[in-house]
Amino acid sequence: MGAVMLVHYENADCGPYDELLYIPGFFEHNNKTYMRITKIFVSSQASVEWGRRNWAIPKELADFEWRQGKKEWHIDVRQPKTGKSIYSVSLSPRFFSFPITTSLLPWKLLQKQEPQYSQGEDFYLETALDGRGSARICFIDRVEGSKDFPDYHEMSHGPRIAVAIDPFKMTFPVATKVR
Repeated sequence: MGAVMLVHYENADCGPYDELLYIPGFFEHNNKTYMRITKIFVSSQASVEWGRRNWAIPKELADFEWRQGKKEWHIDVRQPKTGKSIYSVSLSPRFFSFPITTSLLPWKLLQKQEPQYSQGEDFYLETALDGRGSARICFIDRVEGSKDFPDYHEMSHGPRIAVAIDPFKMTFPVATKVR
């Protein structure tokens, strides 16, 4: 089970920003199960720097455009210098809202620290995320990937659905070193 997430952070320590990320699924390290973010784009240079430094998340900069109507949402992510599309999706929110929390699926993120932040050490950073909010099911009406972002729809079969969580409060605690 993997995930593609589009997030609009209204408040964060590094300021408001948007992000598109890909988690391909679970993996094992030292007999524990983790998830890893393998591709991620964000709209803020501060988020790029602090995400890499504090949690070893390999963030890259991109431009985001959110168009949110009552019946359909459109999100476009583009390369900042060329304007070339990275990812584009149209969603239709449906049904009722329901509570959601990470305590139901307590997973940890494990990311390998980059050499420029590791002072010559070889280690990972483990982060136990905590979040809760109100969710709605969405149908994915249209999605277009690119060579810059994994085309997960080609990898998976079944209905094209998503979960929109609004409001959502997430806490990113200090990461722990793991060898």
